[in-house]
Amino acid sequence: MNQLKLHNSQSIFDMIRFSLSHEMSAPLRTIHSFSDFIQNKYQNQLPSDVERVFNLISHSCVEINNLVQALLGFLKITQHPIKIEEINIDKLVNAEIAKQIHSQASVEIKQHRLPKCMADNQLIAVVIENLISNAIKFSCNADNPTIEIGYQEHHDEIIYFIRDNGIGFDMQYINKLFKPFQKLHHEPRYCGVGLGLTITKWIIDLHQGKIWAESMQQQTTFYFQLNF
Repeated sequence: MNQLKLHNSQSIFDMIRFSLSHEMSAPLRTIHSFSDFIQNKYQNQLPSDVERVFNLISHSCVEINNLVQALLGFLKITQHPIKIEEINIDKLVNAEIAKQIHSQASVEIKQHRLPKCMADNQLIAVVIENLISNAIKFSCNADNPTIEIGYQEHHDEIIYFIRDNGIGFDMQYINKLFKPFQKLHHEPRYCGVGLGLTITKWIIDLHQGKIWAESMQQQTTFYFQLNF
């Protein structure tokens, strides 16, 4: 019976993945291509209001495609077989900083040595990626953008944290923070589909851990704890 449920669950995931990859993406590409074709063919000939409509179509196609890709990424993660082993979080953090900091050279990174933990290496790498990229995105416009990565001990438990001095968020909306498609900042420069923190929490929950955040003026801190 369990094998049948697993098979049915896998079939549903495969169906959703196929629908997103092909049945939804193909018409989206067609709309985008026709929009670009008309704009290029009649460049400088379209009335300004018509040009704005085509720009809106192209922008919307990009946004929907980003959403589709994010959903496909989420589906892929949920199908990942978890493998618990001792992992070096320092190594994951170093790799992520090296990947992201080249485009944000003005951001200062204060990195403390982190203790190892028992977790799934690939999944925790996604957690580190999402939290560091968020910290960079929301602090890069600060006067002196700074990110601190460290840990603290509380009742013999290790709590990792990533802190930035960016714009933060209003704590009255904390309940929306980890919900899918909830964006607390809607300015175009803060791009994203609102799934990164949802995926992050899902991974932490899978590790029987906890994740939470605190924000005040020019300081936001994400904490997470793993219980394997």
